[in-house]
This record gives sequence, structure tokens and C-alpha cells, in this order.
Amino acid sequence: MMWRILVVVAVISGENVFGQLKDVSVTVSSTIIERDFMGIGFNLILAHDPNVTNPGSTFYDEVYGKRLREVRPGFVRMNPAINYRTQANRTVLKVLRELEQIGTSVYFTSFSPPYINITNNPQGLQSWAADVAHTLTAYLMAAPNAVKFYCWTNEFSLCLPWDCNWGSLIREKRFDIWGAYYRAVHTALDSIESTFLSGGRGLLATDASPINYWWTMDWALGNVDNITAIYGAHHYPNNFTAEDRSFYPWWLSEVRKRANKTKRVSGKRFVVGETAGPQYTNTHKNVSKNNCAKYDGCAWFDSPDEQFGALQLIEQAIGVMNGGGAALAWWTFFSEHFIPGTDYKSCNDWGASKWNGTDTRPRMHYEAVSQVSRAFSGPASSLEVTSSDPSIRASCVAKRSSKTIQSSNGVEQAPNFRAWSCVLVNRNDEPVNVSLALPVQLTSLGSSVRMFATSTARISQVAPNVFGDLEPPKSIRLSASGLLTTTVSPGSIVYTTDFSTALPSTVMGLSKTNNSEWFNVTWQANPVADKIAYYRVYVRCPSDGFRQIRSTINTVVAFQRSDANLALCNIDVAVCAVNIWGNVADCP
Repeated sequence: MMWRILVVVAVISGENVFGQLKDVSVTVSSTIIERDFMGIGFNLILAHDPNVTNPGSTFYDEVYGKRLREVRPGFVRMNPAINYRTQANRTVLKVLRELEQIGTSVYFTSFSPPYINITNNPQGLQSWAADVAHTLTAYLMAAPNAVKFYCWTNEFSLCLPWDCNWGSLIREKRFDIWGAYYRAVHTALDSIESTFLSGGRGLLATDASPINYWWTMDWALGNVDNITAIYGAHHYPNNFTAEDRSFYPWWLSEVRKRANKTKRVSGKRFVVGETAGPQYTNTHKNVSKNNCAKYDGCAWFDSPDEQFGALQLIEQAIGVMNGGGAALAWWTFFSEHFIPGTDYKSCNDWGASKWNGTDTRPRMHYEAVSQVSRAFSGPASSLEVTSSDPSIRASCVAKRSSKTIQSSNGVEQAPNFRAWSCVLVNRNDEPVNVSLALPVQLTSLGSSVRMFATSTARISQVAPNVFGDLEPPKSIRLSASGLLTTTVSPGSIVYTTDFSTALPSTVMGLSKTNNSEWFNVTWQANPVADKIAYYRVYVRCPSDGFRQIRSTINTVVAFQRSDANLALCNIDVAVCAVNIWGNVADCP
């Protein structure tokens, strides 16, 4: 199939301090690998946690919701609030409505489904499945374009009376139980004529992990393919350090084999619903961390390897795109909420951002992976890319203007592409000169390009913005011959044409009220046409002029005068808007 494409390339700019640099050519082909690519994103494991949207809390407006709106993930995985408290369902619905506006594709997995004896209690299984069906349908009504898929349990886990541990259904070889639950959900959805089973939506099989359990999808292909909409699985690279350059070719091969098989046998897509760095647990290493009886987190967090972690994560995304996968969701967007001094039975500490008491700072890899997530949202088609240097990994997508590719008389029509993006990782020890060759079908979409570069050296030396604000892009242009040439340091870069240069309007209606303990600031929301992602709030301080003290999606903030950061500051306040393309206007 010929194409007009969106290409994203991750590259790092570097100084020529090594003498003559190696020249590398990266060529984008007109061959489409996966026509219906949904995007790169995260697992939102907190999306059912009422603490995310507690009344009176600023966490959603200034942290969680703000970062979602700025990062704009194309694909996410969530835990549905089935049989949870009402507030949990409200939290899920709030996040879903946010994702609907962003244009995200969502799939749900239940993490703690109840054990039901499928032989002795078929009515109980039907009742549970009916709850699932009604919950999914309610979510679909709230976010009709976002809600896509559902898998009834995470990684074949069910608390069986004789085995209440992770992966119990594989270990016990109880595919009869897995299949009974799966079919019950489909029957329940079908019985209420839910639109969850139409429009490209439906059930996902099998959510298995690690790769040596991906064979469970072969079982699904042979037993439940008729009620399956899409296939998906997980993997953590526990046998690879963040610096290991052998990871990418191995990962690419594994993804390609699985994606090709599901397409060949059933014509259906394959997604990676959960992946990250290698796993670290205190049950493995008999250590205590964060007052957790059971700690589960990324092995390279808070270690020298963390500066290379972003490259491993981006290689996972590149491997999925080049291997024919339809989406990837990293584990996770935020870590679970830890309150210092509190003892926990278990902790899940995988987030690109922390949530340790009031510490919600992004981790080292946040900036790099967020730029990839933002640039690779769907609907899109992944394209074949070749590199003259195997240590330069690159992938590209072409973004479409509609969710579906239209057909006429059974003949598929050429997609209507509107933009391109590419991501590139340099695994060499030194900078290289990279020339990205783009065909005329791409260059005809415009010569203005934005570039986001992140080197491993910078990751280790420059702390991420404490508010999670992403860095502004650099503007570059295609050469007359359609080439992009960049000196790329060890690290990653994103190129994209999926942006507008339009600036947001000046914030209007700024108002301040104060007393001896607090002062509040309010302003008018910018026009909808401005496509605002969030607002930055500044106060004037004698020592350094205006200082940013908030980022928020709200139009009101409150400050305690006792805040040590404001002790020497006046109440002169400035507010500026940032739109979804990262453009700002009138910031101090």
C-alpha cells in the first residue's frame, strides 16, 4: 500500500567532540506495517482510586489530570471499578471523559475478579458477568470513542481456593475457568445488545505475561477467536539491564512473530498492554523498601541505570511499531500513593511520576517517554523503516484524519494521512550524523518539523520539571531534497509535523483575594478554540523575579502564606496558558 505518512523520530543532538562522526542513513518506506495503529501510552492503575479526585484535593487539577492533558497518550490500560465503591466509579468516569477529549483508546482489565465455582454456581457467574456488562456499557456511554476492549483478568490470575497467587490459572492449567468467565462476559454483553461488541470494540485475549506464556494466545486463537476482538499480552525484560543493546533485536523478533501469527490466523491485531523495565521485588531479594511488606517496582529506579531507562522503554515502543503491533502501554503513569511513615502490605512503584506523600515529581525518564507518547497517538499507520546502523533504532507512523479506513465495494481505499512523526534511539557510545530520508508523499505534508531531543547525559544531569511541564520543542525544516540531518548523541529524539503554531490567547479576568493565612487567584477560562492543555501560575519574588509555583487545568489556585517557597514573595501574580501543542503566550 502506498502512503502519505506521519513519522516520529527520537534523536539526541550532540556536539562534535569525537572528531569525525559516523554517518547513518535512516530511510522511511512506503510499506505500511500496521494500518490501524492506536498509539503509545501508559497503564493508569490509579484511575479507580478515589484519592485521585477527592473533593477539595488539588491532585487531579494540578498533577494527574494536568499531566494527562499535556502528555495526551494515544493508548491506555485501566482497571474498571466493577463492584467497587461508588466514588471509585466516579473517578473512572472522570478519567474516561478526560481521555475521550484527548482522543485516547482505552482497554480495561479486571485485577481482582471474584472466584466463582463455574460448575456449582453458574448463576453467580452470570450475575458477575452482568455487572461487568452493565459497567462497560456505562463507560462506553460516557466515552464512546475512547472505550475499546476488556479482558476479564490480569495475567491469568484468579484467587482459587487452592491457589490464590499470581498466574494461578496457567499454573493450574484451568483454561476451562478462564474460558467460562470470558464467554460469560461476552454472553452478558450480547444479551443486553451492548454496542461494546460493535464498532471495532470487544474482548481481549489473553493478557498473559511473560513471553513464555504468550502461547496462551494460541489457545485463544483455537478456542475463543470467534468472540475475540483483539489479542494482547505483557512482558518485563528481567534478563536485560537498561544498557543492554541486545534487548531491542530480541524484543522486535518476539513482537513480530506474535503480531504476524494473530494476523495470519485470525486477521486481528496484537497489542502490548503492559511493559516497563526489569522487575525488582523485596520478595526476590529479601529487602525492605518504602515500608512495604511486598515491594514491586522497576529495578533501575534510583540507580545509575535510570539514565538509560528511557532508551529501553522507547526501544519497546519502536519494537512494537516495527514488529506490527497495534499499541503499547507502559506500566505505569503514576506510582501508587505512598504516605511516608505508613506501613503497607504491598506497594506498586513503577510510575513515570512519583506519588510519595506530597512528592509527585516526574522520574528521569518522564520527559523522553512522554514526548514519544504524545507524538505517536492514533489513528495512524506504522511504516517500514530501515537504518544503515543497527545501533540506531527508528520507527515512524503516518497519522490519519479519521479513525477508520474507508472501503468502497469491498476494496480498501488509501488512508488520508495528515501528518508524520518518527522516533529514533542512538545506542552508540558516541554521537552520529543521522540523515532521515523522507519520500515526496511525506514532504508534501509540509516542511516545518518540531524536534524533541533527550540525551542520556542530560537525563542524568537535569532534573525533570517539578510540575511535569514538558520542555518546548525546537523548530527545524526539511531540506529541499526532503532530508532531515541531525547530529544525534546517545539518547533519543522525536520529530513530528503533528502540531500547530497557533498561540493561546492572553489569560483574562485575573483576580486576587487574600487574608492573613491564604491568598486565592482566579481567572477566566480561555476560549475552547485555544485548545488549552493547562495554565502556569507565577508569583513575583524579590530574589528572582517571577517564579512558577503551579501548573493546573483549573482556573483557581489557593496558596498558604506560610508556604516557605512564598515567604519572600509578593502577591503579584501572572497566569499564562499552554495549548496542546506546547505553545505558550505572555508567560513571564
